[in-house]
Amino acid sequence: MRIAEEIGQRILARRHEKNISQLQLAKMVGRSQSGISLIEKGERGLDPQSIMLFCKALDLTPNGLFGIDTEIGDACVAEISAILTTYPDLKEGALAYTRYIAGGDHVGMES
Repeated sequence: MRIAEEIGQRILARRHEKNISQLQLAKMVGRSQSGISLIEKGERGLDPQSIMLFCKALDLTPNGLFGIDTEIGDACVAEISAILTTYPDLKEGALAYTRYIAGGDHVGMES
């Protein structure tokens, strides 16, 4: 199965969990209903900005959307934390960004 199809299936499943229609989701992310249908079928991919819009609309982390095991993300955060402890001159933003990418802390990372 292609990545676009897997992401589309996760979007569809989460939309159903949240009891949101395609039209409602379309309005939330600035797409047409037919565009949502194409995404859910895996016939259209998502750019990085759209990924974030879908995550916010469906209350998902990027890890959740991509089907990435959160334990892996947590391990990455732990590794980066250890590096930042060893090298304190690195900006705290690096840790915050890593948590965000790993699907954890979203506070202050919205653009």
